Amino acid sequence: MIVCLECRSQHYPGTLFCDMCGAAVHPSARAYLEASQAAAGHKSPIRAGSKRHTEPQPAPPYTPDQTIATPFAQPPALRVRVVQHEAELVLRGTQFNIGRTDPFSDFVPEFDVTRFDGQAHGVSRQHATIRWREEGYVLCDNHSSNGTWLNGELLEPGREYPLSAPGNVRFGGLLVQFTIAD
Repeated sequence: MIVCLECRSQHYPGTLFCDMCGAAVHPSARAYLEASQAAAGHKSPIRAGSKRHTEPQPAPPYTPDQTIATPFAQPPALRVRVVQHEAELVLRGTQFNIGRTDPFSDFVPEFDVTRFDGQAHGVSRQHATIRWREEGYVLCDNHSSNGTWLNGELLEPGREYPLSAPGNVRFGGLLVQFTIAD
């Protein structure tokens, strides 16, 4: 179990943020927030969804010789395990489409389940999307034909749900486990 440094509540390994106080509990989430806050000039505590914030300091006057550099921190990578096929892969980035390749529209999702018998398992071509938000990853069912379940709960299409890792997601009949890879 991971213990939150702010409120001491316990969480499963791979959890990004504390459910009780919103503090970043995973090292990758803390690093991402620190880099984001540094880029924005904030010196606020590392907390997702915190209502406390400090005013940013005014930027120094611009001089023509000055180069502006903004660090961009990548969100933590997701480790994906396709249970029925005992396959694992790692997804990196801020958005992943989940579905099957569509040769007619040239759509190729970032997480293509075609090779895992996606069609036989009832996975739509553009089944769902995972996006990175300040609070962490979120999962959205894209009005799929056979639904998306997050930890046993059927998702309402078009609505974003927090994807806490580790998490079990069923796209139609295809069971996938997500954990933080970094």
